[in-house]
Amino acid sequence: MSFYIKSFPQQELANINDSGPGSFRDGIDSATGPRTIVFEVSGTIELKSELRIQNQGLTIAGQTAPGDGITIKDNKLGFSKSSDIIVRYIRVRLGDKNKPRPSGPDAVSVDDCDHFIFDHVST
Repeated sequence: MSFYIKSFPQQELANINDSGPGSFRDGIDSATGPRTIVFEVSGTIELKSELRIQNQGLTIAGQTAPGDGITIKDNKLGFSKSSDIIVRYIRVRLGDKNKPRPSGPDAVSVDDCDHFIFDHVST
């Protein structure tokens, strides 16, 4: 799986690892300013810990992934202190791996944020 961030400048991501150079997490954390994450292939990103997103002007364009699209699994996708965010066409699956019994946290959280669009997002 590879995907890239289309921003100014463009940053290419080349793997589905949880972290490190070329990962989705690195792309979220390292780029600044308004940007769009564009996926070149489909697949599942297995998070080893919660991905906390604190950005302005971010678009996660899951609809650009071919085939079966993008699934994020095993941990929460959390947004805090963010604004002008668009998340489209992704699946987030918390699963049972990190879920306390009998119920657990939400797969996606939004705290202290403004101007959000979630379109065709399944949790």
